[in-house]
Amino acid sequence: MRSLRRFVLALVIVALMATTYITRVPAPKAQAAPNGCGPEALYLYTLIPDTIYYWSFWTGTVRFNFKPACDAHDICYSGSGISRATCDTRFLNDMLAVCDRGPSWDSRTWCRSMAYTYYGAVRAFGGIAYTP
Repeated sequence: MRSLRRFVLALVIVALMATTYITRVPAPKAQAAPNGCGPEALYLYTLIPDTIYYWSFWTGTVRFNFKPACDAHDICYSGSGISRATCDTRFLNDMLAVCDRGPSWDSRTWCRSMAYTYYGAVRAFGGIAYTP
């Protein structure tokens, strides 16, 4: 009787282990929550503006919103399977598309210089945030 109990107990343990092994599936890659422009570490994203402003006598104040481009870049960096260089190029193109909607040549030129500045920053310092 004692050996039958041990056998049943061993069978239950093996069955539980097999069930645990069989049902174990890899967790899906978590996507980062977009936080706008700037790195998430130490809340530094609060120092990098999502929206930039240009002012001139001819156009007054012009607003360029880079937040959608920054959010898309955050998602691309968070385990999307897309290369870092491709993510960064898409980021630049998204920002340049925002700049192309500016009302004047001078505002578009200024916006493009800011877009290239943001792009240069992610190329230089963004590698630590990239998850393949």
